Amino acid sequence: MAKEIRSFDYVNHPYERVRDALTSDAPSVFRSATQAAASRTQSVAAALHIDIAGLQVPKDIDIVVKDIAEDESRVRSGPRTRLAIEWVAAKSPGMFPLMKAELSV
Repeated sequence: MAKEIRSFDYVNHPYERVRDALTSDAPSVFRSATQAAASRTQSVAAALHIDIAGLQVPKDIDIVVKDIAEDESRVRSGPRTRLAIEWVAAKSPGMFPLMKAELSV
């Protein structure tokens, strides 16, 4: 079942700095972000969970950047970088959902 979710947030850094961080090592940026969120919420944010007969089974995930596209046209508000991303279970990926996303900066 595919669902489309849109979320927006603001980053208080120049576009070039954010673009360079994401294009050089996006998985590290995402791992840092999920670890920071986990420490604030006391939960494991970088894991998939499945409920089997009332038992929570967490799985570590791999975040894979499938494609990076630069859009230099300034027709909108300026340049844009798009990253095609997938979250997949690190082990036994066929037993857990795959999430595909596009991040636009």
